[in-house]
Amino acid sequence: MDFSLSSVFNNVAIYEYVGLFLITYLSAAALPVPAGPSLITAAVLASQGYLNITWVFTAAVLGNILGDQSAYWVSRLLGVPVLHKLGFRKVITSDTYKLIDKKITLYRWPIVFLSRFQSVATISVNILAGLTRLPYWSFFVISIFGEALGVLVFAAIGYYFGTSWQTLYDMFGKLIFIIIAVFLVLSLLASKQVSAKILNK
Repeated sequence: MDFSLSSVFNNVAIYEYVGLFLITYLSAAALPVPAGPSLITAAVLASQGYLNITWVFTAAVLGNILGDQSAYWVSRLLGVPVLHKLGFRKVITSDTYKLIDKKITLYRWPIVFLSRFQSVATISVNILAGLTRLPYWSFFVISIFGEALGVLVFAAIGYYFGTSWQTLYDMFGKLIFIIIAVFLVLSLLASKQVSAKILNK
């Protein structure tokens, strides 16, 4: 299967729900495939009667959720040992890594939930959640809600906006990425201020 953006339409048209499931699964599992455009393309085809929007939604949600769990467990079970072997022992024992661990655990709901709307953020958070051993059931439940809403939003873009989907998709993806980045920066600044007050006391 060709995963270049120009072939997305053909892939979805030929492989339909199975193709959409595989693409969304591989994307969530940390492979660089165009899951968002594929989902929107499938929704466009559904709006024209070629596919069923219910099955489009189901295939994409299942693919994303299973991909999330795969990335989480691979990172959790193999991530730290692999980093040790690659010579990154100092990284995973550093204060920065410990701070990231605390932030993901403390703000797991907004971080995991919001990251479901941006592919790069989804992959990054899935891996970090596994590496930092975020409680699995928290990750599982949050990822389900996030993926369901994310798929619903992107499917609606394709279904109701048709050929003008790409502009909306690009704008939405950038907006979510900015929100996540701002949230993380503000939380880091807040933690530094708290630490400074404690030291001054």
